[in-house]
Amino acid sequence: MSTDNVTGPGQRVAGHIWRFADCEVDELRRELRVGGRTVDVEAKPWEVLHQLLLHAGEVVTKEELLESVWPGLTVVDGSLATAVSKLRKALGDDTMVVTLPRVGYRLAVPVLAKSPSPPTLPELHLSQGERVPGRDQWRLVRRLDLSPSSEVWLAEHPKTRETRVFKFAPDGVRLKSLKREVTLARLLRDSLGERPDFVRVLEWNFETPPYFVESEYAGPNLAEWAEAQGGLGKIPLERRLGLLVDVARAVAAAHDLDVLHKDLKPGNILISKGPDGKPQIKVADFGSASLLAPARLGALGITNLGFTHTGDAGTLSGTVMYVAPEVFAGQSPSASSDVYALGVLLYQLVVGDFRKPLAPGWEAEVANPLLREDIAEAACGDPARRMKSAGALAERLVNLDRRRQQRDELERARQREQIAQSKQTKARALRVRLALAGVAVLAIAAVIWSFYRSSHLPAAKVKTVAVLPFQNLSADPSLDYLRLALPDEIATTLSHTRGLAVRPSATTSKYGQADLDLQKAGREMGVGTIVAGHFIKAGDQLHITLEAIDLETNRVLWRDKIDAPAQSMIATQVQIALRVRGGLAPALGSPAATDTGGQPKNEEAYDLFLRSVAVPLDPTPNGEAVRMLERAVQLDPTYAPAWVALARRYYVEDHYASGNRGTMKRFDDAVERAFALDPNYIAAGAALVVSRVERGDLARAYQEAEDLVQRRPDSADAHFVLSYTLRFAGLLQESGSHCDAAFLLDAQTQTSGLRSCALVFLLRGDYPRMLNYLNLDRGSDFNKAISIDMLVRQGKEQEALQLGAPHIPQWASYDVLLAYIQHKPLAEIRGLTEAVQASDDPETNYLSAAHLAYSGQTDAALEMLRRAIKGNYCSFPAIESDPFFTNLRAKPEFGEIRSAAIECQNKFLAQRGQRPQ
Repeated sequence: MSTDNVTGPGQRVAGHIWRFADCEVDELRRELRVGGRTVDVEAKPWEVLHQLLLHAGEVVTKEELLESVWPGLTVVDGSLATAVSKLRKALGDDTMVVTLPRVGYRLAVPVLAKSPSPPTLPELHLSQGERVPGRDQWRLVRRLDLSPSSEVWLAEHPKTRETRVFKFAPDGVRLKSLKREVTLARLLRDSLGERPDFVRVLEWNFETPPYFVESEYAGPNLAEWAEAQGGLGKIPLERRLGLLVDVARAVAAAHDLDVLHKDLKPGNILISKGPDGKPQIKVADFGSASLLAPARLGALGITNLGFTHTGDAGTLSGTVMYVAPEVFAGQSPSASSDVYALGVLLYQLVVGDFRKPLAPGWEAEVANPLLREDIAEAACGDPARRMKSAGALAERLVNLDRRRQQRDELERARQREQIAQSKQTKARALRVRLALAGVAVLAIAAVIWSFYRSSHLPAAKVKTVAVLPFQNLSADPSLDYLRLALPDEIATTLSHTRGLAVRPSATTSKYGQADLDLQKAGREMGVGTIVAGHFIKAGDQLHITLEAIDLETNRVLWRDKIDAPAQSMIATQVQIALRVRGGLAPALGSPAATDTGGQPKNEEAYDLFLRSVAVPLDPTPNGEAVRMLERAVQLDPTYAPAWVALARRYYVEDHYASGNRGTMKRFDDAVERAFALDPNYIAAGAALVVSRVERGDLARAYQEAEDLVQRRPDSADAHFVLSYTLRFAGLLQESGSHCDAAFLLDAQTQTSGLRSCALVFLLRGDYPRMLNYLNLDRGSDFNKAISIDMLVRQGKEQEALQLGAPHIPQWASYDVLLAYIQHKPLAEIRGLTEAVQASDDPETNYLSAAHLAYSGQTDAALEMLRRAIKGNYCSFPAIESDPFFTNLRAKPEFGEIRSAAIECQNKFLAQRGQRPQ
C-alpha cells in the first residue's frame, strides 16, 4: 500500500481517501463510490471494509473483525458472514474480498491511501478576549497550538486570575482524539494516583460542539522554557539530563499500563515550578496515544472512549524527527518506538539544540562515551537491538557517574593486566613459542585462502543459501510437518556440497509466511540465494514445486517439480536427493553434492524423523522429539541424519532440561554412530568433537577438529569445534581466531553453536566482540545468561537485574548471582548456593565458580573451580584476569588451583606436539 500527500511534522489528518479497483472510499464522509457512483453501505459492512483497508494486503482474522466491528458484544460468526456478503454486493465484485477458511478475510486488490490536504477549521472562530464556549466564566487569552484536529487555547478566570488550557475539536470526526486523551488521563490517574509528571485533565464537554477538554496550565513547553533560560546550551548538562530522566520515568510508568504516547517531543513536555522551586516536567497530549490492553479500562470501570481495536495502532502519528524508522516502514508503534523518541531527545539535550535531527555522524558531537552509548542504544534504528525500556534509559542516566567510575576502574585494571603480561613475556623466554601459535593460525588462514582461490570463491565467505519453509497448499493440516521437514532434507543434502553455507532450520523456520518479502528475509539471514517451494496432496500423489532465487539479480536460477507417492516419504526423499545433487547444487555454482552416506530404509522411522524436525528445541517439547527419534533409530539404525538429530536432542535434554546424567552418554553413542555411518557428514564429526571436549579428552578432540578443518576449510562448523577445543585448553587467542574464521565463513550458522564463542571474548574482557556472537541468538535464555555475566563484570548490576534469571535448570548459579546483587539475606544466598550442582560440562562448572566467588561463597566457588579444571577446562590465564575471582585470589587454595590450571594447559600443549609453557 502506498500513501501520497503525507502530512508534515506533528500533523495527523483524519479522513483518508482509499482507492482500489474502480472503488473509492472517503473515510471522512463515510462514503463508498463504485465506478464513480455513490453506493449505500450499511454500518457493519462499512466497518468491515474499513478494517480491511487499514490492513490492506494482510489477513484480518475473524476474531479481530468481530472485536472491531462489534466491540464489547458477543455475536455469532454468521453476523460477520452476513456483513461480508453485503459488502461484496455493494462492491459489485465477489472476488475483491477473499475468504480464508477458518481464518479470516483480506482485500485481494492493491490499495492506495491518500491523505487529504490538512483541513482548516471553519467551525471555530475563536479570538482573544472571548468567553470560552460552554465555560462563560473563563476568557480566552492566547492560542497555544493549531492542528488539523484541534485548537489549543490558554484561558484565564478574570476574578481569580487562575489559568486553564482548553483543547477544542469542531466536529464529531475530530472528537475522537479528545475522548482518547480523557480516557487515558483517567486510566493513568486511577492506576498511578495524582502524579506531578502528567498533566491533569479537569473537565470535558463531549455533548455539544465545539467539544473540548479542560486541563491545568502546566507552564511553557520544553523548547519555550529553554529559550527563556537563554537557550538550551546555557542550561547545565546535569540539569538537562535530569529533565530527561524525569520524562523517561513518566513514560515508563505509562508503558507499565500498556499506554504508548506516540508523539514525544519538546512541545509535549511542559515545565512548571515544583514545590522545591526546581523545574517540574509534565508529559502532555495523549491525543495520539495507544492503549495496548483495553481490558484495563473495564477493570477500572472506565468507559472505552476514543479507541477502536486496530484502527489506531497502525496510523502514523508524531513529529517526523522523533518517529522510529520501523513506524515509518509501516509497523505498528510500540513501547520501543517511544524509547526511540527519548533517544533523539537525549541527543538534542546533550548537544543543546532541539532543531538538530539524529543524522549520520552525530557521534562526533557527543564527547562523553557513555552518553554516546546511551543515545546509540536508545535511538538504534533496529528495534531488536534498541534499549529495552524507558526505565532502563532513566536508570543509566541516573547512574552516569557510577558507570564512569566503573569504566575507569576497568580500564585501569586492563592496563595493569597488560603491564603484568608484558613483564611475564620479558621474564619467560618460552613465551616466544606462543608467537608460533599465531603463525600457525596464519597458516590455517592461508589454507582457507588457498581453498577459496582454487575454488574460484570469495576469500571471506562462501555462497550462502537458505531453504525456507514450504507452503502447504493442501486442505489437510496433518501434512503441516512437511513444511519444515522437506526443506530440512534439501538443506541436509546441500550441506554435503563444498563451497555452500546452508542456513539451518533454526534460522529459516520463522520465514514461513506466504507473502514474505524475500529481499528483506535474505538480508536478515545474510544469504544470497533462497530456495522456496510448496506442496499439495492430490489423491495418492504429493506434488512438490521447488525454485531457487538469486536475490542480487532477483531471477530464478533453477526450478523443478517432483511427483511422488504420498504414502511413501522415502520415495519422496530419494527424488529430492537426486534433484538437489544433480540439479540444484550445480545451479548454485557448486559441484554436485556427494551422497549423504545412506538412505532411510523404514517408512515409519523416516516419518518419525521428519515429524521431529518441526518440534522446537525448548525443553518441554524436546522430550517428545527424543522419544520419536529413539523409536526411529530403533526401526532404522542405518540412517545417519536421524542419529545426529537424536544427539542434538540429547544435548538439549542434558544441558537445558532434565540434567539426567546418563543423557550425555547417549549423546556420545549417537554421534559416534552417525559419524561411523557417514564420515563425510561434517555435522556428525563436529558433534563428536564437542562430545570429546566436554568429556575432557582434549587431545583426541583437537586431532579430530584439526582433521575436519583440513578436510573442509570452508566449513564454519569445523572451525567452530576447533575453537571450542582451544577454549577449553585456555588458549583464548587461538580460539578467538577460529571463532572469527567461522564467523567470516558463515555468521548465521547456529547449528555449530557459534553463539557460544561469546564466552571466548567474555573471558578476554572484549565485550564488543563478544556481542557479535551473542547477538546471533537474540531472545534466548543463553543470550540472557551471558549478558548477565557481561553486565555484572562491567558493573551494570541494575541492568543485569532487569534481564531476570535465565530458565536453565543446570545454571542455578545465576540465581545466586542475582540474589547477591539484589542484596538478599545471606541465609537465602547460602540456600541457593546449596542448590548449585556440579555439571558434566566443566565450562558450566567454571561459570558457576565465577558466580559463587563474586557472591562471597568462597568454599563452594573453590570446589567448583577445582572440578572445572579437573574436567580439563584449563582456564589459564583466564582465572588470573577474570574480575569475578578477584576476592578468591588471596586464598592459599587459589594458588594450588592456578598451578593445576597451568599443568592442565601444559599437558595439552605437549600432547599436540608443542613445548609446555
